[in-house]
Amino acid sequence: MTRLVRARNTVGRGQYMPLQRDSDVIVFERSSPNNISGGRDGQALVGVNDRFDTGFDTRTVNTSFAPGTRLHEISGTAGDPVVDPTNQIFSVVTVGAGGQATIRVPRNRTGAAEHGQGYVIYAPALPTGVVEIEPTGGVIPADNPALPAGRRRLAEVPIVTSDTFTIRLRTGQTDPQDPNTDSGAAFRINQGFEDWNGNGQVDFPWFDFGTPGYENFLTTNQPLFSTGGPEGLYEQTIDAARLDEGYHYISVVAFRNRRPGAAPIFNEWRQVIYVDRSGPEVAYLREGEDLTQQVEPIRVRALDRTAERVHVLWGLAAGADPIAASNLTNLATRRDRFDWEFSVVTGPHGPRRLTLVAFEPSGNASATDFEVFVNKCRADLSRDGVVDADDFFLFLSLFAAGDSRADFNNDGVIDADDFFAFLAKFAAGCQ
Repeated sequence: MTRLVRARNTVGRGQYMPLQRDSDVIVFERSSPNNISGGRDGQALVGVNDRFDTGFDTRTVNTSFAPGTRLHEISGTAGDPVVDPTNQIFSVVTVGAGGQATIRVPRNRTGAAEHGQGYVIYAPALPTGVVEIEPTGGVIPADNPALPAGRRRLAEVPIVTSDTFTIRLRTGQTDPQDPNTDSGAAFRINQGFEDWNGNGQVDFPWFDFGTPGYENFLTTNQPLFSTGGPEGLYEQTIDAARLDEGYHYISVVAFRNRRPGAAPIFNEWRQVIYVDRSGPEVAYLREGEDLTQQVEPIRVRALDRTAERVHVLWGLAAGADPIAASNLTNLATRRDRFDWEFSVVTGPHGPRRLTLVAFEPSGNASATDFEVFVNKCRADLSRDGVVDADDFFLFLSLFAAGDSRADFNNDGVIDADDFFAFLAKFAAGCQ
C-alpha cells in the first residue's frame, strides 16, 4: 500500500490514456500533452491483471515515452518473493522504436498463494536521495514494537533545540544508464504555503500541477543534472522560532530532469522533527482560589502540545528536586487533550507549595511552583496561619467598611450577627 500511495504522489498525474484492453489485462498510461511537439509526455505505464491462476501475461503497447527511456517497476511486484519468486517480471523495461514497450503483468496467484497483486507500475528513474536535519539535540526513539500498530511510531524523530536548523537533501544517480537525474528540489513544512526561504513569496502556488505550497532551496541549490559530480546538494536554513514547540512534518521532493513545461516527475522524502527549545508550559486552573476541603482536585492545563504527562507535587520540601520526586504516586490523570487532574489531601490550615512537573516526549521537563492557601480557619483573615489580634482588628476594619469578607453568617448583609459569628470563630481558633 505504501508503494502504491508513493507512486500516486510522484508519477500518478496527467491524463488516463488506455493503451490495450482484453478480457484479462488492461494496460494504460498517465501522460500529459506536449505543447511543443504536439504529442504527449509519458509519466507512468500501468498494467493490471484479473486472472487468479499462476503465471503472468505479456503485452506490447505503444506508449508516449521517448525511445530509449528506461522504465523502472516501482510498485514492488517485480522481484517480490511471493508475487515473482522466479524473477519473471521485468524490473526495467527499455522503450523501443516508436515508443513501443513490452511488459509482463503478474496474475493474482503464485502456486497456492493468492496475493492479489496482479499489477505493475513503470516510470522513469526517480531521483535517489537522503534528507538530513542539522543540528539536532538527540532523537526521540521509535515506539516499542509491543504497541498496537495503529498507535506505533516506526521511525526515530530528531530533536531541534537550536534557534535555526538546516534541511539538507543529498541526491544521487538512481540509474547509471539514465542521465536525467535531479534538476531541482523543493520542500514543505507542515501544510506548506509559507515563505520559509525569505524571498517574500510562496514559490509553488496553489494551482501548481504537482507540488502546491512548496518552497525552493535557496541556501544551497546544486542539482546533480549535467554537473558530472557525484551528488546534488540542496540546503535551506530555517528559523526554528517560527515553529511551535512539538512535532512538525517536512516533505522534500527532487524533480527528475524533463523538458520545460512537462508535467513534473519527482521523488519524495518525509521527515518528522520535534522542536524543543523550551520546557512544556502548564497552568494551574484554580490559581488564586482557596482550598477548603480535606480532599481537593488539582486541575492542570497544558499551554502547548508537548506535554505527555504531568505530576502534581503537594508540599514539596524546600531544596528537593521536583524532577526526581515525580513518580507514579503523583502522576496526574489525563482528562482531555490538554487537561490533567490529580486529587490531594490538603492538610491543616495555611499556605502550601504546589509544584507542577510536566514531561514531553523528548525527555525535557519543566517544574512550576504555585502558592496555594488551604483555608480551613475563616477567622484567620490575615492569612498568616494563626488567629490573633491582627485578625480581630482586620475584621473590625472590614466590618466598618461593609466589606463582604465580614459577612460571616453568609446572609448578604453586614450586621451584628456577623460580629458575633466572627467572635465565635475567633474564640475557637484554628484547629
